[in-house]
Amino acid sequence: MSGLRKFEDILTALEGPISDADYFYFMDGDVHFQEHVLLGDISGDMVAVEHPMYPRHDWGWCVHGKVTMCEYPYERKSTSQACIPPEYGKFKRTLRTGEQTFQANSWYLQSAFWGGKSKFIIPCLRELKKRVDIDVAKGYISSIIQDERYVNWWFWKHMNDSAINTRWLKPSYLYPFRETGTSGQYSTTSIASCCLQGGCRSSLFLDV
Repeated sequence: MSGLRKFEDILTALEGPISDADYFYFMDGDVHFQEHVLLGDISGDMVAVEHPMYPRHDWGWCVHGKVTMCEYPYERKSTSQACIPPEYGKFKRTLRTGEQTFQANSWYLQSAFWGGKSKFIIPCLRELKKRVDIDVAKGYISSIIQDERYVNWWFWKHMNDSAINTRWLKPSYLYPFRETGTSGQYSTTSIASCCLQGGCRSSLFLDV
């Protein structure tokens, strides 16, 4: 089931340590830090990174003549607990002049790096685990980037939640050759040293 058990595994192994920390960040095991990053860059209530194939404010890896190459690969099947309604996403449009453009009203995020304050992370993980369990019990398992679809559902659900300050980081945070996106440049102080200087209790990273 690929990464579908990710949320359950994190809760089972680390719910206590996460609760004791100020922040929790998940990253894939093949992520390599190329430069230092300030804690301030990723210290929103929740933090996620745009996918370089689907940046909200840029063409990304769109292929002219192939409409679906621009559109976010959200889960669209209504039977899934990760379903995002079809009116949300990024859509290629052709103007009367023949010029191609696009419109976006949400973000498509990578599941290789995300996190935030522990008080938001724990409910997020519990909600995602519950939704995965429901889909697995029904026998529905997405064939495409399984855990990423659930992560995107959660951030879509809360993107206009005034109680959660979400930081949308540009693709270069997880794809250093791409510079176009929505937020910030690489920083010069490591997360660990910034945490110590700032007096926070701890930031817990999980590498799988």
